[in-house]
Amino acid sequence: EPGGDLDPTSGSRTYFHQLGLRTMRFDTTVTRLADPSGKLGPLTLGRDWIALPEYTADRPTETLGVVFAGYGASTLPGGSGHDDYDGIDAKGKLVVVLGGKASGADSLRTPMGNFDLGRADTKWLLAAFHGAAGVMIVQDTQVSGDWPTIAPVALGVSMKAASDTTDPMAALPPLPLLFASEAFGAKLLAALGAPTSALADAKAGRPLAARESDLKLTVGLKLVRGTAQTADVVGWLPGDGSTDEVIGMGAHFDHNGVVGGQIYNGADDDGSGTVTVLDVAEALARDRAAGQPTKRSILIAFHTGEEKGLLGSESLASQPERTRLGAIDRMAAMVNIDMVGREAPDSLYTVGSARLSTGFGRLVDGINLGMGANGRPLFAFNRTYDAPNDPEHIYERSDHYSYAKRGVPIVFFTDGMGANWRKNSPADDYHRPTDDVDKIDFAKMTRVTRLVYAVVREAADRPERPVVDHPVAPESAE
Repeated sequence: EPGGDLDPTSGSRTYFHQLGLRTMRFDTTVTRLADPSGKLGPLTLGRDWIALPEYTADRPTETLGVVFAGYGASTLPGGSGHDDYDGIDAKGKLVVVLGGKASGADSLRTPMGNFDLGRADTKWLLAAFHGAAGVMIVQDTQVSGDWPTIAPVALGVSMKAASDTTDPMAALPPLPLLFASEAFGAKLLAALGAPTSALADAKAGRPLAARESDLKLTVGLKLVRGTAQTADVVGWLPGDGSTDEVIGMGAHFDHNGVVGGQIYNGADDDGSGTVTVLDVAEALARDRAAGQPTKRSILIAFHTGEEKGLLGSESLASQPERTRLGAIDRMAAMVNIDMVGREAPDSLYTVGSARLSTGFGRLVDGINLGMGANGRPLFAFNRTYDAPNDPEHIYERSDHYSYAKRGVPIVFFTDGMGANWRKNSPADDYHRPTDDVDKIDFAKMTRVTRLVYAVVREAADRPERPVVDHPVAPESAE
């Protein structure tokens, strides 16, 4: 049955939960980085350098002097410690800094709190304090280390919910934050007279001296802003009427679209998840038609905008009153499937099942243990990405998180969420146009579908809902 919004004209329930968006993208006819001398060759957005539309302000095209400021560390008035800006004049210039921080470098302590000197935003703020006109980071660990995944973001469209009126740049100077590819970064450092060992020194955290230079670069940034409309697709399978509680099941149906003329099909991310959810929904519907409805109702959500920041799931979880769900506290548990058609055939990453509810974690583990042949589990569960301090932050990176942060027990099944795809190797298809259907392991998907069906069915039929014995802090949903 339809589980989405009411149609404003007829008043009848629809299959869609509508979501308005604000969009941002670079006008590539104006946005540019160039070396007027020609020594660095033509510089192309997405290949040699990137900026992120959501964190960028318009800046008229201007030719700037360039200085090298080591790791971009500095002190504020009255502070102490190493200052990479000593001996250089950064005012009105493009400051080039290295990612990371020197070994032993502490955070910047201020009355407003402590700032990690290795973070890009800290480098940006310190450059602004010194009057810079822009910052370019060379060898940022997150960006340079995963350039093929990050670069398409700069070429694509950034999105925010229309209801989200926050603008991270509103109260800040129009100071471009740029990132250099590894190849361009090496050429840029050489042009600035940095030692040939600079990149190796940075990886080792060795200090590097700041330098003035005669190099000039032309920088111009222009954003095109607009609006768009999208929707979650929401279905509803009524329970037997004995309770108003609900089990959620979902996957995201968006991917990266077309970037640079290449189609990103997203067969695993998340074609595999949407197919799994659809198959499980069909099986549950057959159960109901055969006179075996679940005790709890089932909300089936195909979320939009996951790749742009969990936009669809956040909208649904924050506005349940618009949908058949009605209130978020009716949802007893939520199962999320995002990428389940690749990697080792008998292994599956499971994330979050016991984060909020020990009992729900036991339910998931028990079902998996009971489904394999000869007393073996159906899958070897890998919990690598379930650690709260995991650097990949998988728990916060898919749609289950919009529900979990509001106190709903969740389980997230994935084949590795890109973290396991040997980054930048030929086997790495995460957020690449090569994530195609010919690489899907349908036998594995079949077993995942059986597992998801069993978990949803059991969670929907148990007499009691999972007990939340590790509640989240109230502010986490804000």
